[in-house]
Amino acid sequence: MCVPCLLLPSPIPKDGFQLLTFLQPHINKLIHDVSQDDEFMSSAFKNVIKVEDFTKRLYDIYKASKSYDKQRLDFGILRTDYMFECVVDKSGKEFFNPKQIEINTIASDYGNPNAIILILCNENKPNIFDQRAVEYAIYDLDEHIIVRRKTCWELIASIALSPDGKLFVDDEEVAIVYFRVLYTADDYTDETFWHVRLKVEMSRAILCPSIGYQLAGCKKMQEDLAKPDVLERFIDDVDVVKKLRNTFAGFYELEMKVQVISELGTFGVILARGNDVIENYSAGHLLRSKSHEHNDGGIDNGLSVPDSPFLF
Repeated sequence: MCVPCLLLPSPIPKDGFQLLTFLQPHINKLIHDVSQDDEFMSSAFKNVIKVEDFTKRLYDIYKASKSYDKQRLDFGILRTDYMFECVVDKSGKEFFNPKQIEINTIASDYGNPNAIILILCNENKPNIFDQRAVEYAIYDLDEHIIVRRKTCWELIASIALSPDGKLFVDDEEVAIVYFRVLYTADDYTDETFWHVRLKVEMSRAILCPSIGYQLAGCKKMQEDLAKPDVLERFIDDVDVVKKLRNTFAGFYELEMKVQVISELGTFGVILARGNDVIENYSAGHLLRSKSHEHNDGGIDNGLSVPDSPFLF
């Protein structure tokens, strides 16, 4: 299978590109801090969970997992997506301002050196190729690391949780669970999948992402973080708050006139335990372009193609 790509790069403002790279570690920390703030999470979701069953069930698992202090490491591989807004001043000069579309909280205590990395995935999904790329990169780091791929159906009969919180699959201890499924309501095609998610969240395994990170990255949280004085709850640096708030887009549909739309995603990695941040950095970018006719922009579904930025 060959993935198409654009032959010519798309123009991206250099200042904006550098700004987004600078902001990504602050966004990583913001998502982590939000996921740790029980009071803020409760306030943000109190009305949503009354009417939206999927979010309610996620939030119920979040509360259950928080009630058990596992001192677990939180591991996040995040991607923040932006589009650039063109603003023309009175003199006719154009400015290109990045506007945040969404934060993807996608995707380790290796207490047991023989513990495995579990990739939780769907069957027969086209994005298996980028999942395999992650798997092979792990082998490049250390060929002795064991990576297992399992579907939810396979986990139902093979998953177990020890009294001290260790997670086992087929009698192998799991160090890291990398979620590539169970993000949307459509993924929970069987009630037992909720029991699988609860058992995983109640374990000491490092989850990428944890259910707290998933909730912290949802659209409702993005809306709440854009409200006045909310960012200041989590970020002390006034300059960072100002720069980050300037990237927030209004919650309305944009009428696009161009034929091709580019979306720039900046990656970030964070590893933390409670208030102790162990690693936090910007980790590259992804530029995708698509026709204005499509609302979705996934590469795996063929609606967008990999692009490269031409900085100006």
